[in-house]
Amino acid sequence: MNQLIRLITLFSLLAIVEAASVVVTIKPIHSLVSFLLQGVPNVDLTLLCQGVASPHGEQLKPSQIHHLIKADLVIWVGASYETGMAEPIRKIDRPILALDQIPSLHLKPRRFQDEGCSCSHHSASSIDGHFWLSPDRMIECLGVIKEHLFRLFPGAENQPLIQQNTVLLQQKLMALSQSLQTLLAPVRSKPYGVYHDFLQYFDETFGTSCQFWVTAHPDAPLTSSGFRSFETLSNRPVCLFTEPQFPDHILKKIADKLAIPLYPIDYLGQSVPPGPEAYGQMIQSIAEQIKTGLETGKSFLK
Repeated sequence: MNQLIRLITLFSLLAIVEAASVVVTIKPIHSLVSFLLQGVPNVDLTLLCQGVASPHGEQLKPSQIHHLIKADLVIWVGASYETGMAEPIRKIDRPILALDQIPSLHLKPRRFQDEGCSCSHHSASSIDGHFWLSPDRMIECLGVIKEHLFRLFPGAENQPLIQQNTVLLQQKLMALSQSLQTLLAPVRSKPYGVYHDFLQYFDETFGTSCQFWVTAHPDAPLTSSGFRSFETLSNRPVCLFTEPQFPDHILKKIADKLAIPLYPIDYLGQSVPPGPEAYGQMIQSIAEQIKTGLETGKSFLK
């Protein structure tokens, strides 16, 4: 009987140990955090944004805000990228890690600015927040993420495991970066255009060359400035890249007018299942899509 009571007490104590809740806003960052937490017990890891909406202007639903309120740690890119989430995230009284506030990242201003746009939802920052598209930049972020996870998951079992995962992920990202350098080397000199400038850090890392843009503010209505940015340049882009988050009918007209192909880039990994391997799969896929677009003249979009 005493042994039975001890067993019941033990199971009762285990049952009341709640999993620590970590909420990550977008899939690429969620993937990296998921990798670092592999093997760590009592983890409740949530991907906040799983739809097709652009994080630039996405307005959070009540269910998403509930996840934020209950979180033990929120990790997001920051207001430089997830503008629509800035206000609700500022209002929650929870531990928050904004990656765009890491000083050692030395983030860059947007390359292309539309001075005629006065849209309030894009006034939060002139900083380009797409730095997660560079594996080299994300290696810099891993150490900061690790320290926040150390505080949330203390103990002799958890921290060595998180440290081990961090070192392994750093090695994987370095190998990925080196591999994509080789993959993209033949097309580095070919200029391309984009719907909005989301590839600055990718270009910086891999030497590719975006020179043209359609809109500086993807969630604002298109103006004629995007057309002028192409038509006043003597060196035509090889192709125009767009994203599944935004309608492509206007871009098709631009591509037809300039006689260049139009290619999609799934830069948020909508076709990639979330998980520890998602980040590498996403960056690999983006590089392959860019290489194909710059090498061939056949459009993927029908």
